Amino acid sequence: MQAIRALSLLFVSCPWVAAAAFAQGGAAGSPGGDPPATHECPDVKASQVDGSTEAAEGATVKTCGIGLVVFGFGGGIVGESCPSTQVKTPAHQACKGEVSEGKECLQDDDVPVTASDCQCGGLIIPGISVGIPIKCKCGDSYPFGTVEDAKTADCPPDR
Repeated sequence: MQAIRALSLLFVSCPWVAAAAFAQGGAAGSPGGDPPATHECPDVKASQVDGSTEAAEGATVKTCGIGLVVFGFGGGIVGESCPSTQVKTPAHQACKGEVSEGKECLQDDDVPVTASDCQCGGLIIPGISVGIPIKCKCGDSYPFGTVEDAKTADCPPDR
């Protein structure tokens, strides 16, 4: 009986000893050696992140609009911006700490990010590149990495 009191006193006064006992396969009142659940529900949910389309890092940006292109030189003066590479990140969710009682934010599958190569187009004669660049035109999309997605889940009843 005194040995049990001494062991209990050791566990209470030295929590790292109790943790070590759990890690090595058990302690009094712990079937199978699993430590009791000590985490509380974080009460946070996944937050919506809007999709975006922006210039890739290091991309050159030209202006497409009123202007003139002769033999590939020149460009627009007033008009829309046209990055050489445009990156599209889809809408997704992220764990940002937004409060929601009884919920937890969990990581979900990654979501693909795509990119497209773009250039000014419009009233330009192909082959000799003479004309007026009116609009930014982008080609087909290709994979450009991923972004982490998240989801909201109910906390288990024991949390």
